[in-house]
Amino acid sequence: MADLRVTGRLPEELLTSTRALLDRAFDGDFTDEDWEHALGGVHATLVDDDVVVAHAAVVPRDIRIDGRWFRAGYVEAVAAHPDLHGKGLGSQVVDAIVDIIRDRDEVGVLSTGAQPFYERLGWERWRGSS
Repeated sequence: MADLRVTGRLPEELLTSTRALLDRAFDGDFTDEDWEHALGGVHATLVDDDVVVAHAAVVPRDIRIDGRWFRAGYVEAVAAHPDLHGKGLGSQVVDAIVDIIRDRDEVGVLSTGAQPFYERLGWERWRGSS
C-alpha cells in the first residue's frame, strides 16, 4: 500500500529519493520546474529498502471550464522505477491519489503523453478547452 504524506511532512531523504526516481524514470527529462509543480500537495510513494520505487503527487489547483471555476486535484510526477515497470506500482500510487481527489476535489486533472496508462485506470481524455 502506498504511503500518503503532505510535502511538508516528507523527510528530506524521501524527497531526495523521489527526485532521483523521477530523474531516472524520465531519463533526465524531469526539470526543476517539473519538480516544483509536484510539491505542495499529497504524495503517494512506494518504498523498497529506503528507496522510492513509485511516486505520484496530487496538488490543489483551480481550473476554469466553460467559465466556471472548479477545485481540482492536479496529478503530477507519476513514475515507477524503470526496472519495475509492468508490476502495477504506478497504478498503485495513482489509485492512492485518486482516493484523495475523490475526497477533496471537484475534478481530477493531469497533462500526459501516456493516455493509455491513465485510461486503463478509468481516466477519460478531456477534449474541451480549459
